[in-house]
Formats: sequence, structure tokens, C-alpha cells
Amino acid sequence: MSKKAWIVIGCLLLGIAAYFLLAPSYQLSRKAQKAFEVENYEEAYNLAKESLEKDPYNKGAFGIFSQSRQRIEIKRFLDRTKRNYEEAQEILKKSVLTPQEFLQLKWIYETFAKEIETLTFTNSPTPEEAQQIEQFKQWFNSLNAQLTAASSNFFKKDLKP
Repeated sequence: MSKKAWIVIGCLLLGIAAYFLLAPSYQLSRKAQKAFEVENYEEAYNLAKESLEKDPYNKGAFGIFSQSRQRIEIKRFLDRTKRNYEEAQEILKKSVLTPQEFLQLKWIYETFAKEIETLTFTNSPTPEEAQQIEQFKQWFNSLNAQLTAASSNFFKKDLKP
């Protein structure tokens, strides 16, 4: 190969490298990656989204965008579930439940069941998240079993003459 061909190839490679280093989309993608590494998923998500708006073919930004969104969804799910768990615990502290409280507990369970069913794990949850999810799943399934039993006992009482 001639010297000119090597110079052209070298310039071409240098141009490609400069594009990936200086293009706004790839700069944002690198910032998103850094935010993701320090577990700032909201910032990583927003930076990756902005990067994809500039270049929808930026694979690095797409990966960070997807992973950050998943981390955010799991965190929001766990936060909502914890609030519902605490609300249910407060209701269950009472010795006698009103029909309204009983229905509220049913609603809390149904909300959990719907959300866990729609929560997609395109990326696996962390071991800690998986453990929390499993613990909540067991607790809410137990709550549902107790509510079902209480409901059938309640209706049996009403049917007796």
C-alpha cells in the first residue's frame, strides 16, 4: 500500500474518532454513563434521553436509557409498595375492621398484584431488590389469603337465618 493510502486511512480513522469524541450525542452519552455508574439513575436517564434525541442510533445512550429506566421503575415500585405495606400495617393494628377498611386492604392488595404483574424485568433486579420484591410478594399474598378467608366467613354469617 502506498504512503498516500495510509495517510488517507489514518485521516479517516482520526475523523471517525474525533466524531465520537466531540459529537454532542456521544458527549451526553458519556455523561449519562458516569451518572449511571454513581447510581444517579434519574440524571442518567435524562442525559441518555437527550443524547438519543440528538442521535437515535447512539447504542451506548440507548443501553443507558433502558437500564436507567428499569432501575427507576423498580425503585418507584418498591417505594409505592413500601407505602402501601405501611398503610396496610396501620389498618391491621386495629382489633376490628370496618367494611371500608376491609375494602381498603383489598384495594392495597389488588394494586400490588397489578403492579407486580406489569413490572417488567428487562434487566434483572439487584439481589437486594429481588429479595425485597420477594418479601413483599409473600406478605401481600398472605394478606390476600387472610382477606379471602375473612370475606368468605363474613358472607357465611350473613347467609345463616
